[in-house]
Amino acid sequence: MVLLINKKRTVGDLQKDFNDVYPYLRLEVFDRTQGARKKLSFSASLNPIILSNSNSIEFFDSTIVSEFEKSFLRIFGMIVQVSRKSGNIWLETTITDKWTLKQQNELGKELSTPNNVSIGENESDTD
Repeated sequence: MVLLINKKRTVGDLQKDFNDVYPYLRLEVFDRTQGARKKLSFSASLNPIILSNSNSIEFFDSTIVSEFEKSFLRIFGMIVQVSRKSGNIWLETTITDKWTLKQQNELGKELSTPNNVSIGENESDTD
């Protein structure tokens, strides 16, 4: 997949494009001047944070999360963090950042999909 990155786009545009491919992952973008302390809002422009004339970044299901995040910093000067859905919350993938984007998304799906088996359904009715 290719994400388009240019000064006319917003953080929300970038997040939506990423989330279309990985619905159980979220891409957070941080204010470079504040380090990883201040997340940029959905409506924030990418204009002031892009330090490059490059206009896209390519990645695959097999891309390792830590490499994906480092690519943003190396190519655009952007600090990003991938988070994975776990039920109703989002967890940073720092402990599992050696996993691929596909692995992270699959685990997010597994952790966020309700178990359809009711208690007692697997028990036999032989009393």
